[in-house]
Amino acid sequence: MRLDIIEREKVIEVITLGKFDRVIHLAAQAGVRYSLKDPFTYADSNLTGFLSILEGCYYGQIPHLIYASSSSVYGTNNQFPCFTNMSVDHPISLYAATKRVNELMAHAYSHLYNLPTTGLRFFYCLWSLGPARYGII
Repeated sequence: MRLDIIEREKVIEVITLGKFDRVIHLAAQAGVRYSLKDPFTYADSNLTGFLSILEGCYYGQIPHLIYASSSSVYGTNNQFPCFTNMSVDHPISLYAATKRVNELMAHAYSHLYNLPTTGLRFFYCLWSLGPARYGII
């Protein structure tokens, strides 16, 4: 099935009728540079789309939501390793801001509707696969 997460009614219907024991949400408009070119795409996907997922989990009484956040929420923090209790109040890109807002939205749904959520702050990884070839996660 192909579904755009900004199609909120369809997202809610799929999650509600699916009777899932958890939802793992990894969809997002990724990349910092593109957020400067097309900020509305980011707002649609990363904010409205994430709200569709949250609402689907609420109406579908999903026991646990796991979602992708980003290491970008740490902003200009130079301390490594990063820890979840570090300040993330000053994002330096629209992409990072949308991912931080996702974390706050998930926290609100957890508090309001007793929906357990886990946000995974993925880091950008690059490694060599040989001459002129690289792998990216």
